[in-house]
Amino acid sequence: MFFNAAKYKSQLTRKAPSSYADSVYKLAGEDRPSPRRLSQAIMRGEDGMPSARNLTTMFAFFGQVVSSEILMASEPGCPIEMHKIEIEKCDEMYDQDCKGGRTMPFHRALYDSRTGQSPNMPREQINLVTSWIDGSFVYSTSETWLNTMRTFRNGTFISEHNGKFPPKNRDRVPLMNAPPAHHIKMISPERMFLLGDARTNQNPALLAFGILLFRWHNVLAQRIASEYPDWSDEDIFQRARRLVIASLQ
Repeated sequence: MFFNAAKYKSQLTRKAPSSYADSVYKLAGEDRPSPRRLSQAIMRGEDGMPSARNLTTMFAFFGQVVSSEILMASEPGCPIEMHKIEIEKCDEMYDQDCKGGRTMPFHRALYDSRTGQSPNMPREQINLVTSWIDGSFVYSTSETWLNTMRTFRNGTFISEHNGKFPPKNRDRVPLMNAPPAHHIKMISPERMFLLGDARTNQNPALLAFGILLFRWHNVLAQRIASEYPDWSDEDIFQRARRLVIASLQ
C-alpha cells in the first residue's frame, strides 16, 4: 500500500509530461494566445441559456467544492515569481479607456524545491490539500485549525445566530483575504466566516456550500448524541465527520 499517496504537500500527479519552454522550469506558450484572449473566446456567449440537463448554476460551484477538496496549488512560491498577462488594447473590462499597455499580474505556484534543476527533474508543483475527497473542505487538513472550529461538546462545531452560521474569524485563522475590488485595500480577516478551507469565503456560492456542510455536520452530531447519549464528544464528532464525508462522496 502507498500510505503517502496524495497526502498533504505531496507533488501533483501528472497524466502527461511537463512542457516547459526549456524542459526544466521556464514558462511555455510565448507563441500562444494569452489566457485573457482564450477566456474571452471560450466564455463569451449569451446569458440566460437554459441547461439541457436541467442543471442550475450551483452545479458548477459544487464542482468548485470538489476541486477545493482535491487541489490547492495557487499559493506562491518563495521567493515569489511575478509575471504579467498582456491585455489587448480596448479590452472591455481592463482597458475601457483604450490606453493600451495594460497587464494582469499573476504569480507562479509553489513547487518542490528539489525539482526544476534539469530536464530529468523538471519543476513539480505541490498540493496543499490531500487529493482525496475526505472532507478537508469542511474539516481542514490541520488539527489546530479544526480545533478552533469545535465546541468540544456533543461533537458539534461552534455556531452563532441560533446555530445557523459559523462564527466570524476572530481567532485570525489564515483564510485567503483578497481585497474586494471596490475597496482596493486590505480588510480585516475577522469579517469572514471561520470554516475549514482557506478559500470558502471566496464567493457567495462557495460560502453557501461551506455553511450547508457546516450545518449538516451539526445536525448529524445532534442526532448521534440523542441516539447514543453515553458517547464521548470525540466519538460523536468523528461519526458525524464520517457521515459528512460519505455525503460528499
